[in-house]
Amino acid sequence: MEKNEKYIAYRFGTKTNIELVYPETLDSTSWQKFRFKGYSRGGGKQNAAMNYAFLSFHNNEAQYEIYETWNSEDEKEYCGITVINNNKTFDKKGILKTRKGYLLSLRSNEKIKPEED
Repeated sequence: MEKNEKYIAYRFGTKTNIELVYPETLDSTSWQKFRFKGYSRGGGKQNAAMNYAFLSFHNNEAQYEIYETWNSEDEKEYCGITVINNNKTFDKKGILKTRKGYLLSLRSNEKIKPEED
């Protein structure tokens, strides 16, 4: 997300070699190209507390889903991206310590549409 929330984008590559930017037009219409799904429940282990957040989009024939998950039962936390293309699934785990911000914060952002179940 651009720091003033003017647009949202997915970038793949390195700082010096960006291989993919989605969407191509980085303006206020970019928000409508993504869908968000998230859930949070507090209460510690006795209530099986958890946070789940997914940001998804389609680019050409591929479906992308960026995710963050955590649950109190095993204290495991994950982030990463899953790409489905031509019935093949690729999952790349992210590095938590390099993450900036949290996907779950998009839950209350009215610019992005919720994913329909």
